[in-house]
Amino acid sequence: MPRKRTKQSGVDAPVVFGATHVGKVRPGNEDRCRVLEGKDLPDGIDAIMVVADGMGGHAAGEVASEMTVDGVTRLLISQLPDATIRGKGYPELLGRIIDEVNLEVLHRAEKEPKYKGMGTTCTVGVLKGSELYVGHVGDSRGYILEHRGLVQITKDHSWVAEQVEAGNLTRTEAENHPYRNVVTRAIGIGREVGSDTFVKSVAPGDKVLLCSDGLHSVVGDSEIGEELKSRDAEAACHK
Repeated sequence: MPRKRTKQSGVDAPVVFGATHVGKVRPGNEDRCRVLEGKDLPDGIDAIMVVADGMGGHAAGEVASEMTVDGVTRLLISQLPDATIRGKGYPELLGRIIDEVNLEVLHRAEKEPKYKGMGTTCTVGVLKGSELYVGHVGDSRGYILEHRGLVQITKDHSWVAEQVEAGNLTRTEAENHPYRNVVTRAIGIGREVGSDTFVKSVAPGDKVLLCSDGLHSVVGDSEIGEELKSRDAEAACHK
């Protein structure tokens, strides 16, 4: 449930909300999301948001995504208070946490053969004042809706995205390509993750969206932007 807007250090706290839905095609939901705010956060942190989109048969994708959102939030809560506030402290921390969760998922798959090959995307955002710290691997996405419109801030780690960047496919061709769901980086598929970590500035009135390809592969960026403009966090998630 969302909490009411409260004051933190005299500034309006952000309103955050998370939702996921099985959709109309698959019988199971391998996506997981987690949002933390208010009293659930370390001092000085305004919001934590995590999205993971699992993959693997026999419910293994659900296990990988659940382990990832649980592991990332657990490690963030325990390690953020000691992280370096200035410089590269938070991005480096996010990279280390994603690496650690990756090993946890790999070890679970090694111990339980039914989970062999499971993996998941992971996109995490830590909001501190006017700065959004991001850790990202896979083809889930992070967006910021700002005054100039909706801006994708993450890079898809997918085969089609790499082909578009290399000039071998157009964006339109990529949207309908049979390999559009093939990710090239993810948690659980190798010892090295290769996550992207960075910081983005956010201004009052900006809206941050983290989502799996269950949204962005079905709903275009222009429609996502319009819904975010016209609705609050909870209503936009449900819509």
